[in-house]
Amino acid sequence: MICVYTIHHPFTGMFYIGCTQNFIKRRIAHTSQLRRGSHVNQMLQYNFNLDRKLDWTAQEIDTIEEARAIEKQMIHAQLDNPLLMNQQGRPLSEEWCKAISESWTPERRAIVDNYWDATRREERAALTASAWTDDRREKHSKRLSDRMTGFRHSAESKAKLVLVHTGKPLSDAHKESIRNSRKGIKISINGTIYAHFGEAHRALKIHKDVLRRRVKSTNSKWSAWYIVPPE
Repeated sequence: MICVYTIHHPFTGMFYIGCTQNFIKRRIAHTSQLRRGSHVNQMLQYNFNLDRKLDWTAQEIDTIEEARAIEKQMIHAQLDNPLLMNQQGRPLSEEWCKAISESWTPERRAIVDNYWDATRREERAALTASAWTDDRREKHSKRLSDRMTGFRHSAESKAKLVLVHTGKPLSDAHKESIRNSRKGIKISINGTIYAHFGEAHRALKIHKDVLRRRVKSTNSKWSAWYIVPPE
């Protein structure tokens, strides 16, 4: 909703004028900054720290340009008003701060805090009722469930994951062909031919990896170590 809004602080009587394209979003932003103690308006932050109760009024406008013009007129009309909080950079006098602080008795603090807590509960309930539809609540619950339990795979996805981790199953014929191909590699070492690496390993007491490196080496030192070409 495009509007010109006023934030009124009942306890001190001070007020702030602004305009926005989205009143709800702007109100949430103001409140969030005030609760964190990081609002850019020093006067508004000081008043909020004394008493958290704020009265909001909004006047709906057709266009944002018109809203900005009305906001400017309203601020200029109140420039001489010491209660206006839009005057950035205006120093807070020690006398003013002391008078406000001394008027803040424990009894009044308790009354305002109780009123503010009740008002905040009502506002939270209203926002919850308007924002949390059944469909949105269901989606939010599903996201929380996925975070707690992890992503749930379908049966098809699980089967694919099993194949990835265990490897592609080999047929008996394929396994037999692999065994025969490994046994069929003959090697010649210093003129002696061995049927396969295992036989050379047992005869020479040399590790199979060492045998393979020497047989495949291009160093002339191991030129008599080579694989016998198939017939």
